[in-house]
Amino acid sequence: MAIQAGKSITSCPQLGVYSGTPGWVPLLTCGTQPNSQPNRGYQNRPLNLPPTNWIREDVIFFSQHGPFPAYLKRFHLSDSDYCSCGGIGTALHYATECIYTLSWRMRTPVPNFEQKWLKRIANNFVSRHKIRGIVKFMSENRELFRPPEPSTFQ
Repeated sequence: MAIQAGKSITSCPQLGVYSGTPGWVPLLTCGTQPNSQPNRGYQNRPLNLPPTNWIREDVIFFSQHGPFPAYLKRFHLSDSDYCSCGGIGTALHYATECIYTLSWRMRTPVPNFEQKWLKRIANNFVSRHKIRGIVKFMSENRELFRPPEPSTFQ
């Protein structure tokens, strides 16, 4: 199968790819571009990663990689994913339902809008201050948030 350099992918019927959209410009070509390196099928675009002013507690809460029982159970670092109050120990549970973090209680989001709720919380300074309080309290009182050990005596 001989493919000439510089032919667009739309003119390579042996690849079985076609353009169904008017004005479509393919990134891939059959062979190499004239006067350039071989086209690898992607473009190196600059990333726009604005700096964030998040501290450790913000990252722990929003990534959910912290002292949360659901996270610890996932990696077999805990036997249970339940909080000692009886709920499933996720970051959302501690922010909205847990009786131990009542001082920092936030309104429970509707399940369909949980991602939007998290974005709103991340952009609100007062809410992020509450999140920081929850994570600091959990870090200082880890034994309070561990589920009770199953008894060996019956």
